[in-house]
Amino acid sequence: MINKRLYKYINLPIKVVIGVGALIFIYFKIKDDFLLEIKAVNPERVNYIGLLFVFILMFLNWGIEAYKWKYVVRKSESISLFKAMQYTFMGITAGILTPNRIAEIPVRALLLNKSKFKELTTKTLLASYSQMLATLFFGVISLYGLGHFIPMQINSTFMLIALSLLLIILFYGYFNPKLLISLFNRIPVVKSVGETLSDVNRKELLYMFTLSVIRYGVFSLQYFIILSAFGIHLNGLNSLLLIPLSFLLSSIIPTILLSELGVRGSVAILVFGLVSQEVSHIVFASISLWFINVAVPALFGLTHIRQLNLIQQS
Repeated sequence: MINKRLYKYINLPIKVVIGVGALIFIYFKIKDDFLLEIKAVNPERVNYIGLLFVFILMFLNWGIEAYKWKYVVRKSESISLFKAMQYTFMGITAGILTPNRIAEIPVRALLLNKSKFKELTTKTLLASYSQMLATLFFGVISLYGLGHFIPMQINSTFMLIALSLLLIILFYGYFNPKLLISLFNRIPVVKSVGETLSDVNRKELLYMFTLSVIRYGVFSLQYFIILSAFGIHLNGLNSLLLIPLSFLLSSIIPTILLSELGVRGSVAILVFGLVSQEVSHIVFASISLWFINVAVPALFGLTHIRQLNLIQQS
């Protein structure tokens, strides 16, 4: 009884720190970035119906992610789509406080089944790996298509070859889980990780990658609509390819708690500045997309933060 009370009181301040920290982060980002940029935006030029549609697509975006996670962990733990969505939002709440929101992955595993933490974390990581592959795949395609459209300070041919080789290696590793298992088995510390992947076949991996591609299409559509809503119109193939380029750059640049929006805004200016001089509108579109796709789900996740117990009784 004493131990149960002890763990309860240890977990309580952790939940409070996560909840309050997420709220403070969202508040200051809205205060310093969102409200600062809105002053430079003409509200009469904003398409609010477009913003509403982007908000609705947010549920489809994270719904696909929740379904993909539900699918990949189904052999280890059965979970409803509603619960998967709920835990996904809670993962965003906790992850918002960590570099590149990396805590989303272990937090979901902790919420689902603490006794299978390593197994569920590995499979959740595999789902994230498939999404990363989709981002890199379309990003490399955009670089090939934009070769003569964007100025490059380094040898573009060398960069494209290097990225293409990296993509091939990552795809090969993803679709050959036996190779990954053999590599993990050679390292005693992570040998159990390799064993976790033994029940995943190529058909399942292809299905997860397909879901990742569909989700990629959804948040690309969100970006296109929100840019259009703020008067940044992408006409022609070259300008459309700027969206996957923006996602590629944003994903490979490390970010921490206080720099994520700054990085996203800078990347947006760098990329979409090639087709528009409306800097404030570009930055505000980028911030608004972050607010809809990250801040709002994180706020939803706060409503269930009491379920998160990071410290367990041994």
